[in-house]
Amino acid sequence: MKKVLSLVITAILVLATSFATVGCSELESGSKIQRMTMVLEYTDADGNSVERNVEIKLYLNYAPLTTARFIELAEKGYYNGLCISNVQSNWLEFGAYKSVNNALERTDGSVETLRGEFSKNGWVGNPLVCSSGVLIMKRDYSLDTNTDQVYNSAKASVIIALGSISKFKSSDYCIFGKIVSDDESYTVTDSEDSSTVSKSSLDACKELTSLNQTEDGVKTYYYENYAAGRKYNDDSDFECAQYYCSKYDEEESVTKYYKGAAVVNENELKDEELEDLKDLMSEESYAFFILPYNTVTIKSISKKS
Repeated sequence: MKKVLSLVITAILVLATSFATVGCSELESGSKIQRMTMVLEYTDADGNSVERNVEIKLYLNYAPLTTARFIELAEKGYYNGLCISNVQSNWLEFGAYKSVNNALERTDGSVETLRGEFSKNGWVGNPLVCSSGVLIMKRDYSLDTNTDQVYNSAKASVIIALGSISKFKSSDYCIFGKIVSDDESYTVTDSEDSSTVSKSSLDACKELTSLNQTEDGVKTYYYENYAAGRKYNDDSDFECAQYYCSKYDEEESVTKYYKGAAVVNENELKDEELEDLKDLMSEESYAFFILPYNTVTIKSISKKS
């Protein structure tokens, strides 16, 4: 009860501060809204340089601590230059890595973990649920132990849901914003009849899911061995930060897995090694990231005036 009361008092103080500094007047469904613009840069499948403006709405009343943290990090330029580090079929992830020489480098070491604003922590009054376009502050799994889960929000990692995802329950994760779905962020021209179609910020995010595998069907995984705070046995073959690849073999009708960031026959995992990897992927799916085959960089995140 004391923890819940402390959380509520802290939230009230942060809420008052954020309202005083944000100065926004837009209201939606009983919450003040702060709009922000995230600028993405990447190379598309045709080799063209692409820049997309993604409009964001933050719900200040629903998650005052989390929105204040996100705004603070954005204004300090923390997110500038970071990359989209996980491209699943129905969500994206950013906030803890930058791409350096085709490798991931962790960036959130100096960011403190935030207590999560969701019901598992006694937080009430946030009606947002996991649906297409919502922003979710990822949990800090490094605080978990082999027996207990610590329900805290992550330091700075954000999930963009591109559909309703059962694993990101509002009772376990803080949902604090949405990607705008009713704006006109960019247009696409049909090469055959030259007609144009307007696309939204949410469309711009969904467009990135096409980058989760190459035209040859190769997916590259990045695995954080210590993501859950547990050290594996000394004789484990899995390193602290390891790349894996997968590719579907049409002739054999099976997906093959390879150790390393390239599909090379001598690196193919078989028998016991393959079963160990599949077990690990099942047990600790949160520690395996699917990397886009083209780096998607966040140029900036800033308040929209």
